[in-house]
Amino acid sequence: MDQLKFIDYCLNHPLVTVNGQEKAYKKGTLLTTAGAEITKIGIVTKGVLKTCNYTRVGKELCSTIFDQGSVVLEYLHLMKKRYYTFDLIAVSPCTICWIPIKIFDEIALNNQQGLALYVEHLAHRGMETQRLVSCLGYKTIRERICYWIASSNNNLELNQKNIPKNIKLPGSQELFSALLHVTRASISQELNRMEAEGFFTRNRNVLSNVNDTKILATL
Repeated sequence: MDQLKFIDYCLNHPLVTVNGQEKAYKKGTLLTTAGAEITKIGIVTKGVLKTCNYTRVGKELCSTIFDQGSVVLEYLHLMKKRYYTFDLIAVSPCTICWIPIKIFDEIALNNQQGLALYVEHLAHRGMETQRLVSCLGYKTIRERICYWIASSNNNLELNQKNIPKNIKLPGSQELFSALLHVTRASISQELNRMEAEGFFTRNRNVLSNVNDTKILATL
């Protein structure tokens, strides 16, 4: 995919080969907490992570997920923020290549080829942010699930007919429910009902035989 061009460029860059540090984390690991100093930028090479903040009564709020090919902390760094504004947690076993900030800047901002690829990468990430905002604009769980499916492949315009027949939901049901701001039990129940009604066939977090007619009719 085009959005991975920058990732491949970074990971294969001689400066990253010499200065990058790849670390593996177990599922459930708390990598860092809000307030910690940002010294490196991370590229996820395997697995899924999530950002967490908490309400005053301790309810967890997940605002972002980082899966394979994602860049961790780039926005905070570009905004000149020196400290994490969230907890970072491994949703599954994962591996991250940590790159010192000065090295990342040299590759992504001070190099013409790297900068061009990085702008393209940021555009794709902006599309994903818009996708989540649009998804949360729908009221019901079913509508949010349908929009998430329909908006795959940068497909934000719902009159397009290139809805994939097979789609992998992000991470686990727990993570997907957190993204859609609903409970895990409610999304599990709704996925079961939709499968029974012929919207798709489900095997854990993989949906196949997606019925685009039913998906679009819901929206």
